[in-house]
Amino acid sequence: MVTIAFHFRESSDPRNYIEKWRINAEALGADLAIIDTSKFKIAEHYSHEKVKIYKSLEEVEENYDEIIYLESSHFLEKAGIPYAWLHNFRHPESAVYVVGDNYAAMQIKGREDKTWVSIRCPEGTTLYADVVAMIVLYDRLLKNGSYSN
Repeated sequence: MVTIAFHFRESSDPRNYIEKWRINAEALGADLAIIDTSKFKIAEHYSHEKVKIYKSLEEVEENYDEIIYLESSHFLEKAGIPYAWLHNFRHPESAVYVVGDNYAAMQIKGREDKTWVSIRCPEGTTLYADVVAMIVLYDRLLKNGSYSN
């Protein structure tokens, strides 16, 4: 099983985008998870059998074994955390890919020893979370030769 998990902070309101993300993730063979730490209480407004909603990143970590964190290389380098470039990364058979709300919002502290992956971008630029998620899922599809198991 492959899942893409979007992590949102207090200032974000992802409600208008969830259905688009679900359709895109499904098209690339993945389920969708939302980590809602915002004030918007997504679970009260949205439900779909292929979308899981969690209250914290820690809750996701408790429910999945293989978690890959996607983050901007700028933030990882600043924190001194080793990471792999996506173009060199070998995707596991089953995984949850976690991305922050601006591809730069992850809670890095305390997760330095986890698997971190970044997409090479021109210096000083970052990508939106949904773009990162789709690039990673497409890269996985190309390298593994099939949709999720």
